[in-house]
Amino acid sequence: MKIAPFILFLSFVVASTPLLSQSSEIKKAPAKAWIRKMDIDKDALPPAGQESSYYYLLLDAQEHVSEQEQFVHNAYKILTNEGVQQMSDLSVTFDPSYEQVIFHTLSIHREGKIIDKLPKQIRTIQREESMDRHLYDGSYTAVINLVDVRVGDVVEYAYTRKGYNPVY
Repeated sequence: MKIAPFILFLSFVVASTPLLSQSSEIKKAPAKAWIRKMDIDKDALPPAGQESSYYYLLLDAQEHVSEQEQFVHNAYKILTNEGVQQMSDLSVTFDPSYEQVIFHTLSIHREGKIIDKLPKQIRTIQREESMDRHLYDGSYTAVINLVDVRVGDVVEYAYTRKGYNPVY
């Protein structure tokens, strides 16, 4: 019977496919030692005439080429109710075929207290933004919906994206 080896081979391929690609699962871990810590001024306000619904206090990006890691550390202050609506969702897009996202922190600074908002499980969704042009890239988006965000809060988060596109 020649069909039995083919079925056995096909079963092996189907069973091992998840092992061949990286998981879309998001990990959580402390930041690595190579990362230079940046402090934020939580009391900073935008210059007069440049007010908005939120104000970025920190936009920090660091890269470790040999480790193939990109560290991102951002913080912003919510200034209006519109800012609460605009900035209560955090999303990070990545390609699970060569990238992995590791969250380090997600917190809200309120009245001198730090509230940890990093959820136990981070949701991922597959969004094909160019689907209308029949372009599929396989990217995923990690999504965190922040609840209980208030005017005056400072939202701070840090994550590392590990892995470079093999094309480069």
